Amino acid sequence: MRSFPLAALAAFSLSFALASSSASAQSAFSPHKKTPGYQDENGNFHPLARAVPDASASTTYTGTIDVTFDISVKSSFPGGTKIYCSVEVIVESVGSTTPSDDTEYVESGVSGASAATGNPTCTVKIPYSWVLGTASKTVVNGFSASYSVVAFDSSLPTVGTETVGVRTVSGPIVGETKVPAPGTTTRYAVAATL
Repeated sequence: MRSFPLAALAAFSLSFALASSSASAQSAFSPHKKTPGYQDENGNFHPLARAVPDASASTTYTGTIDVTFDISVKSSFPGGTKIYCSVEVIVESVGSTTPSDDTEYVESGVSGASAATGNPTCTVKIPYSWVLGTASKTVVNGFSASYSVVAFDSSLPTVGTETVGVRTVSGPIVGETKVPAPGTTTRYAVAATL
């Protein structure tokens, strides 16, 4: 009597193992390339046409971003303090129909000021070359820039990642706007007080 339930259990286990191996064989990776499409009411398959990106639908923007800083030093800094000016530019090209059109460039530049007292000046120039989608109804290109002016004495100690005695001021140069025309020098002036 005991052999029948044991035999039934063995048979059930064997059939379960065979079914599992058959199911896993069916779900294995298929080397065939799938073609997206649809089947009409007559049972005929129609592949969907794929749009091939047009390589000519891009524009190369070259030029220079030229930012002149006029700094008014109102703080008292110890001897050895230096002032640096920095500019960060972010350029984005976003295509609303094809994600491959999406591009982002981040560029930055730093320059030392002429002095650390009075009204020092500095200039940051960022030459660039950006390949962006050609602006259209479906491709939007944007440009923004921000600045930072930092005064610090490199002989002072640091606490963690912060230097003791640092003074910083930062802000936008230009908010989201059109990308400068190719082949141009775009000039900005920043007035900063430290």
